[in-house]
Amino acid sequence: MIPFLKIISDGRPYTSNEIIDLLADYFKLSEEQRLTKHENSKDYKFTSRVRGTRHRLKELELIDEVGQSLYQITKTGKEFLKESTQSEISIEIIESNDEEIVDPIDVMRNTKSQIDKELAQSIVKKIKNAHWTKLEKIVIELLEKMGYGKGELTNRGADKGIDGKIKEDKLGLDQIYVQAKRWEEPVGAPELQRFSGALDGEGVKKGVFITTSYFTQPAMEYVNRLESKTIILIDGEQLAELMIEHGVGVSDREVFVLKKIDHSFFNEE
Repeated sequence: MIPFLKIISDGRPYTSNEIIDLLADYFKLSEEQRLTKHENSKDYKFTSRVRGTRHRLKELELIDEVGQSLYQITKTGKEFLKESTQSEISIEIIESNDEEIVDPIDVMRNTKSQIDKELAQSIVKKIKNAHWTKLEKIVIELLEKMGYGKGELTNRGADKGIDGKIKEDKLGLDQIYVQAKRWEEPVGAPELQRFSGALDGEGVKKGVFITTSYFTQPAMEYVNRLESKTIILIDGEQLAELMIEHGVGVSDREVFVLKKIDHSFFNEE
């Protein structure tokens, strides 16, 4: 917090990006340190820590947000900085060394990520316990929601390895064929080879193979080697994530809307 106040102590407004760069220089961070990300997140650790510190300084009224992503030290902040001696700063750093300044936005994002992860596991379990035809219906609805076109199920027993079809245009000139497997065991290369052969038999160049389990390494390598057609693989985890993202089989439990100041509103004459 003290270094943050120090670099903006001249009283002029600083953008959030300027502050991040100045603090990185202050701490002599390497490029690798600056670009280290949180696990399973696109956020940089250093950036989120600066954001958390900024939130705390605003809470204490040591800085003020004077514009869109524009921050300025307050009179209270200047007095606080002036009164803080180096020895006091050192003691504060030692005492709070084990405490992480947390950005509340990060807390909400991480909490949502954990809830979604648990929800995805429940979705896969539900699919596995449902009737075997349910997965095929889910897949068609999901691909339609994702904007790939109008879908239809094939007649069981006469599909030749095809469970559904997606017409990407109204005339059905361009189609995607779908295979869905509600399996516990992994899907191997032989299954993908059969699906690829079914596509060839129909003269189709695009396919989606979905399973509630997962694909073996040889299966993924086989698909990557294909040149005359494209087959997309979706395992159980990814299927559940897509269902959550596109609202298939789930409903909103509660919606939280975060507000921020509209600085242009207050600047109007």
